[in-house]
Amino acid sequence: MDAIFYAFVSAMRNTSNSLISTQVLRFKSLSAGSVTLVSLVPAFLISLAWSIQFWNSLTLVILSLMVLKNTLYGVAFYLRFRGLSHLGGFQGSLLAASQPVLVSVLSLGVLGEHLLMKQWFAVALITVALLVPAKFEKGKHSDILNFALVPALLLSIVIVIDRWILVNSLSPLEFFVLDKAILFPVVVLTLVLSGQHQLKWTAPAKLKSSTWFWICSLGLTWGLASYTYGVSLAGEKTALVTMIRNLAFPAAALESALLFGEQLNKSRILSLVLVDSACAIAI
Repeated sequence: MDAIFYAFVSAMRNTSNSLISTQVLRFKSLSAGSVTLVSLVPAFLISLAWSIQFWNSLTLVILSLMVLKNTLYGVAFYLRFRGLSHLGGFQGSLLAASQPVLVSVLSLGVLGEHLLMKQWFAVALITVALLVPAKFEKGKHSDILNFALVPALLLSIVIVIDRWILVNSLSPLEFFVLDKAILFPVVVLTLVLSGQHQLKWTAPAKLKSSTWFWICSLGLTWGLASYTYGVSLAGEKTALVTMIRNLAFPAAALESALLFGEQLNKSRILSLVLVDSACAIAI
């Protein structure tokens, strides 16, 4: 029960994270790459000092897995921000709800986990829910693939690796601290080598105080979501935790429509209802 509570808390933090990300990108004062990197700084600085006592817990295998998954995470995080910018807050958030579908398949094959029949029904319902906007939305299918489905797949692989590490090696606290200390330099290197970011910074004077406020809020909500995610993933099945955290995506999509004036038509409402229903059935 505690794991489900932490998964729900993580979902609410992710909702805030999606809305704050959309707000930051609407200012157009920072690129998707810059927002990705800056949002990771608060958790990195805290973890760097905190992680000294835990470095002995880090084996070569775990270190290699963390470097691999954080490379995927950096690419996925960047693409997700691009998605919020290209697709809009509603579509960019809702299509991220494909993660439980992908995680369910991956956790079955990699971790040997088995879901209940009702949970597989929920997975099927989410699949149907996501086909609705994919068919009726005006956005390009290539954008949906590149900026929504690809990052969802990469993040699903990350979640499965995280679960393996938490079950076989590290406690949630050790995992959170060590992972966040490794994450920032890996993401910087990934984005620089892939040409998605250059090592230069917009002069602070050019950024509005409101932009700084939203960036700091983004980093803090992201860090809290990551910690509660680790606690929940250590105590429950991977697919179930992902399903609960999936509540963040329709919530962020709905609030994006309300806060940022995005259209809320019948097909979008249907998608929201189906995704929420699927999460309720699975839980």
